[in-house]
Amino acid sequence: MNGWTRAAATLIAAGAVAGSLALGGFATAIVVAVVVAIVAVAWHRVADLTRRIVTGATVGVTGALAIGTTLIAPPEHMLGYLAVILAGATLVSFAWLVFLPDPARPAVDRTAGQLIGVGVAVAGAAWVPAVTDAASAPLVLTATAALGVAAVLVRVVAHPGAAAALAVVAGAGIGAAFAAAGLGHLAGAIVTGVVAALVLVVAERLHGIDEDRSALPTAATGIVPVLTAGPLPVLVAIVIGG
Repeated sequence: MNGWTRAAATLIAAGAVAGSLALGGFATAIVVAVVVAIVAVAWHRVADLTRRIVTGATVGVTGALAIGTTLIAPPEHMLGYLAVILAGATLVSFAWLVFLPDPARPAVDRTAGQLIGVGVAVAGAAWVPAVTDAASAPLVLTATAALGVAAVLVRVVAHPGAAAALAVVAGAGIGAAFAAAGLGHLAGAIVTGVVAALVLVVAERLHGIDEDRSALPTAATGIVPVLTAGPLPVLVAIVIGG
């Protein structure tokens, strides 16, 4: 049942991002803020960390700062500001390790779990400029559609390898179809669809065993691929646009 909860969370989060495309960057920021908040609240369970408040606050505040930056920062300086936020969150994560040690968990595991959480939060903020940029906005639909289709495929196809292959093929097909409909450059749309599917497949492999988790942490694992794919439309648009 946890697997379908993850798939539903992916579908809802990806659909919300795609739906916000018609309403503009502020609507996307609200959507991303909500899903980042869910991940922040549940991240200590997802990453098996014991400091619930510290972990949630670090991930949540990092995400809020990143989302706010995408709304107010000039586009030419946005990546630099996001890098500073991520660097600051990294330092804070190491500070928690020093001042709030946890003898029950190896330091490497704690640090890695925390850093992945803040990285996912910052990546999710990238959906905001992706929606507002004319070159990358069409690729938002490609990426979110590929995420949704891949989420279903990895649940209905029993063999993991076959599911992964079908998800990648589906991502390429979605990209080609959207490009044919005038939504993005052909190569860019295909790359976006394939990589978005791969992001979900990798995340699914990391949580391939349905563990005994409550609904919120399980939903958070389904949201992670959607947030992680946030920079994809912008990056592909930059590369394809030259």
